[in-house]
Amino acid sequence: MVARERFTSRFRFLMVVTGSVVGLGNIWSFPTQTATNGGIIYVGVYFLMALFLAYPVLMVEMIIGRYTGANILTALQSTARGRASRFFAGMIGFSANLAALMVLAFYCIVAGTLLSWMAASFFSMFDIHIDWLHDSSLRRNVLFAGLFMLAAILISGQGLVRGLERWSVRLMPGLLILLLIMAAYVLSEPGSQEGLKAYLSPDVSHLYSADIYISAMGQAFFSLSLGIGIMVIYGSYLQPEFNLPKLGLGIILIDTVAALLAGLVILPALYVAYYQGINVFDGGVLVGGMELVFGIMPKIFDGLGAWGAVVAFSFYGMLSVAALTSAISALEVPVSYACERMYFDRWLSVIIMAGLAFCFTCLILFNIRWLFEGVHFLTTSVLEPAVGLACCLFLGWVWRRDQLLEAVASENADFAESLFWRLWPSYVRFICPVLIVLVLFNKW
Repeated sequence: MVARERFTSRFRFLMVVTGSVVGLGNIWSFPTQTATNGGIIYVGVYFLMALFLAYPVLMVEMIIGRYTGANILTALQSTARGRASRFFAGMIGFSANLAALMVLAFYCIVAGTLLSWMAASFFSMFDIHIDWLHDSSLRRNVLFAGLFMLAAILISGQGLVRGLERWSVRLMPGLLILLLIMAAYVLSEPGSQEGLKAYLSPDVSHLYSADIYISAMGQAFFSLSLGIGIMVIYGSYLQPEFNLPKLGLGIILIDTVAALLAGLVILPALYVAYYQGINVFDGGVLVGGMELVFGIMPKIFDGLGAWGAVVAFSFYGMLSVAALTSAISALEVPVSYACERMYFDRWLSVIIMAGLAFCFTCLILFNIRWLFEGVHFLTTSVLEPAVGLACCLFLGWVWRRDQLLEAVASENADFAESLFWRLWPSYVRFICPVLIVLVLFNKW
């Protein structure tokens, strides 16, 4: 078994984790959720939910990883007491690995389409139009999904330091710069100010609706890559001297800032489209998700004249980077399992697990009408919240309280003496499971 690598600096850790948490949901879901749920009021509620739900669960997963220094299955089983709890731990670990593979398969499909549209935009800059890049043929989908998976393999195969760290440090600042450039450009277009107003104007009436809190809880939970073991793995790669609680707060802040920046692109862009006479509403609600990216945004780019292809190339490139950094994080979950439990070397583990995920991808693509939405629902509405819930129950009820406090104290003695961290074990035991169940039922 190859010795476990460690993050070489706090900054590089934050860049790798930022690559995981700043995914497609931040860009195509958060902005429209904000506009629908009270504007800037929703952002405040989201941040509070991130602190009171996502942050404690984030600490659960990262402390499990830090405490055990292992993949999620080994980590949970090594701290289990008795045969029943070890079996329960094994089921959690298996579900996390399955969820990670399915997330990776989903990203392959979506990112493959993003890559094909990015390629089409690139050729359009030179007045070359290749129609098959825009169609939804099986040939195109498999080809570009395969290219995307190949990119993930080449990065992940190089390991933590030479692969994930090095490429995240290169890609994530570029992604944030692209967001800023796109925001500046979109805000200069006619109609964008109405979008900015819809985004930033507070509507306090939404504070009296339960929907805003449930929506914000779900968005915060899934945005931070919780429930599939990613944060357990990254916690296991931390140096002993790194202050985990402070790093966790840094992750929350970066995720929120990135989502805010994405909103400065998407919401004004939607109202630019509305100003151009394009319908951007579905049942009175702003369009989001894939319909936004592949239905509304291309119409906006078509109306930008000569610069449309350049802006489109930048937009789809930005989304492709967000998808790639999230995908390599998802791949790390089963890869770490293969390295540590099957004793495969890094490259073999990456190839086997990426190949397995790509088989899932092809299976979905061959039956996309029936499987795509079903796989997405199973992953985001069942497996991810269920694994997050199970981790909270396991850490809260299987681990002893003194083990928890010992793990926290090893990070920062002052934090361990604070009121919050004294309450945290009980909070994880009782409050977090209830909040996750609310998210789970809302998804159903």
